[in-house]
Amino acid sequence: MENPLNSIVERWIRERTVAAEATVTGINKLWPDYLAWCVTGPYYAVTRTRLSRVLRLAGYTPIRLNGGTAFTGVRLRLASERLSGDCVTTSTNDG
Repeated sequence: MENPLNSIVERWIRERTVAAEATVTGINKLWPDYLAWCVTGPYYAVTRTRLSRVLRLAGYTPIRLNGGTAFTGVRLRLASERLSGDCVTTSTNDG
């Protein structure tokens, strides 16, 4: 039986990341984006450890980088690349 929490992480991977050969992205960048995405979902957020595990299962290779974990072959989508169903936006309005 498929774990529904893993399905949520897989949805975040589809909506908020893109495969990018020769790219390395730290979990310290992926994790905050995942949490923000969960809040706007709203979805139950899994632990940072489980997020890393699902990223590995999705085929991304974890490496040690500057004392932390990073994943090869994945990056966050740019705002212009985000899927239409993604309701997380950034604002440049300071007021």
